[in-house]
Amino acid sequence: MSLKLVCAECRKTFVVAKKNGQKYCSTVCRQKVANRKTRTKDPNYSKDRYAAAKALKPPRTLECPHCSSTFSPSGSTSKWCSKDCRAASRRRGYSCQRCNSKFQPTTKGRKLCDVCLNQKCLVENCTLIPSEAKVPFTSGYCNPHYLRLRAYGDPLAGGAFQAVRKAIDHEDGTRSCSKCGERKPLDEYYKDRNGSLGRRAYCKSCVGKKMAVYYRENAEDKKTKTRAFRRTNLELVRTRDTQRYERNKDKRISLVENQLHIRRARRNQAPFETGITRVALRKRDGDKCAYCEVTLNFVRAKNRKFSPEDATIEHRLPLARGGKHTWDNTVLACRECNLSKGMKTENEFAQYLAEIAKARSNVGKGIPDRN
Repeated sequence: MSLKLVCAECRKTFVVAKKNGQKYCSTVCRQKVANRKTRTKDPNYSKDRYAAAKALKPPRTLECPHCSSTFSPSGSTSKWCSKDCRAASRRRGYSCQRCNSKFQPTTKGRKLCDVCLNQKCLVENCTLIPSEAKVPFTSGYCNPHYLRLRAYGDPLAGGAFQAVRKAIDHEDGTRSCSKCGERKPLDEYYKDRNGSLGRRAYCKSCVGKKMAVYYRENAEDKKTKTRAFRRTNLELVRTRDTQRYERNKDKRISLVENQLHIRRARRNQAPFETGITRVALRKRDGDKCAYCEVTLNFVRAKNRKFSPEDATIEHRLPLARGGKHTWDNTVLACRECNLSKGMKTENEFAQYLAEIAKARSNVGKGIPDRN
């Protein structure tokens, strides 16, 4: 039984009687391959070929930046015609790639002078500064814009671009926002597991503005998706709403109380200030009642079972008597003092408490109360 094979050298088909590992159709092809392998192993063979190719290549000529004379460089990185020109050029200084002024660099590889080092990137909305960023600046552009300039001829042209630049952290514990460039403490940045130091690169203000624009531009799309999700997952949505209500119950009640006091102030045509809540007043004044100094209870009542120590917002001068709903006119008081004071002023309430204390002392001594 004969087999058809293909020669590994000349690619011609030939017939063999049996499969014995033969690769070539004749001894001529086998000898060609053997000669080629021998020439490759010869160390002088590759050197001769390199010398011949170098002889055919025309010599490269450059112009010395110091003396303006033409010369043939001896190496691939030669820039000056001699060591003297190189030393003289370095003594004279380097040219700034933004303003072309001469300067002496203090660090290796620096390409900008002291003035340009504190200026931002030439792109209008870019906030990177060479002195604060650890990216190389070339010709006045930061590294991302320079790469786009070199590839497309325009620093703002081209394809994909880095959506969020890396945040710049400082030694004093602050961070420069990648959007607005302002230095803020780390508390002004949202937490992010994948971000540097566990924080986002944009500050909370920039994130809020960005999300506001996004929701304004995609309002109808978001409404459509939300309605479709609620129709298909009604039980899940109800469970989440209940959990969110219980989780934010105190915050909701505080907002309702705040709006109630504002509505009362508007009805009495009195000035008012926003943000006055029990939590805010507790941070300012502490946990004591402003009149009887009892420790207040800040736990919400359940099933309308109130306690005399429940914390309430009290106006020093009542709104019905010309008081204002302002920070200076509001204090924390227990429910008992709030109900007892009613529409009294602070002086009237103090006199009322004195009369009550006197009456109780008289009853304790056996003197009958005339009232």
